[in-house]
Formats: sequence, C-alpha cells, structure tokens
Amino acid sequence: MCAALGHNHPRIVQALQESCESLIHSHMTMFNDREIILASRLAEITPPGMNRSMFLTSGSDSNEAAMAIAKRYTGGYEIASPVVSFHGMSDATRAVTFSGWHQGFELLDAQADGRMAAVITEPLFSAGGVIEPPPGWLQELKLRCERRGMLLILDEAQTGLAKLGSMWAFEQEGVVPDIFTISKHFGGGIAISATITTDEIEEKAVETGLVVAHSHSNDPMTCNAAIASLDIILEESLVDVANRIGKYWQGHLLN
Repeated sequence: MCAALGHNHPRIVQALQESCESLIHSHMTMFNDREIILASRLAEITPPGMNRSMFLTSGSDSNEAAMAIAKRYTGGYEIASPVVSFHGMSDATRAVTFSGWHQGFELLDAQADGRMAAVITEPLFSAGGVIEPPPGWLQELKLRCERRGMLLILDEAQTGLAKLGSMWAFEQEGVVPDIFTISKHFGGGIAISATITTDEIEEKAVETGLVVAHSHSNDPMTCNAAIASLDIILEESLVDVANRIGKYWQGHLLN
C-alpha cells in the first residue's frame, strides 16, 4: 500500500538527505519553498481548476480535512459513505468507515436527520474487499450529489498516483470530484498526505475561519520526499507500467 515505489528508493533517500542538510522542519504557519514547489507540481497533474493543496501527515488527516472543508462550504454537517468503505482509523474517519473497526459508531447513511454535506468514497474499494463499482456508478453518484447541493469527496489513497493505470482512478470514469485526497505512497515511504480542491471551495472554507493543520503538516523534509515521489512516478512512466502489469495478470486470470 505504502511501498509502491519500492523500499528506500534512491531518489527518496536523496531528497531526505538534501532536507537534512538544509531545513527539516518549518512551522505550519509559514510557507517554505518545498511546500510551494510540491503544490505547484501537483497542480500540473490534477484536473484543471483543482489547484489548491493542503499537506498533512496521514490518510485519516487528509480525509478529516476534506470533510471539514465540505461542511464549511455547504453548510451541511453529515457525511455519507458506502458500506464497504475505508477512510481511516481516527475518530472522524472511523465514523465513515464501514468495512470494519466501526464498533461504537452509528450507521447514519440511511437515517440522515439533517442536511448532508458530502459523500466520501473510494473509486475502487480497498479494505472492504477490493471491489470495483459498476461502470457509471461514480458518474451517477456525482450527479446525485450535485442535485442535493452536496460535495463528492474521493479518497485516492489506495488508487491514485498511477496505481490503476491512470494518474487518478476517477479519470477512468470521466468524473472530477469536488475534493480528493492522497496519501500512502505519496511520500515514497515517508508519511505525508494531501487534500486537493478548487479555488472556489478553498476560498469559501477559509472565509469561514476554518483552520486544519498539525505541527508537521508541511515540513520541508516530507514535502521534498513527495516531490521526489512525483518525479519517480512521471519519469519512470508508472502509469504505463501499471497498465502493462495489469494486462499481463488479467490475461492470465481471465483466460
């Protein structure tokens, strides 16, 4: 899950060494050059208009941030999620994780008592059983969210960054989410995640006074590792590698 680029990739090691010789940590309230470069690099490979990135430390963190942003943007306060979903192990993400580890939380999806803010889902379900939704499911979900004034949040922790033969899994369904999150191998083995959205959504969330950050949210060292991981993914054409490996195994499994 987190070692898709291999263990101790030389480019990741080099990035960490560079940061150890310059700046490892920068306070979360200050911009650093690695953070700005990483945001710029992400904007080059995300759908047009999805230019705003927030860096955190885990998949749970990035999903919590996405849900908080959706609540502030829509004015709603409930989040729905499919029954085979997995979005993290913190309290907030466990409350929308139904593939397991859910003891002590209510299943509110079918009993919403107020305005819904968003649906959060994986494009392909991971911990719930590696389940691929039927074609068109994601497009229909996006339409239903739009009709209800809800946002669609896609958790690309397991599926993004070239793993499924495209940079983002949602590209295969022709869907652009309102917010999406990445983590797992984003740092090449170093803990970093990102929540990505549009200018409009980010600006409105900021206007409400929303603050989401941790002490090491945007450290230069972790951001530099993520920059290196993007270099690896692009320079080694891992989208093509995933396609080639996928066709090889499908050829064996389906015949």
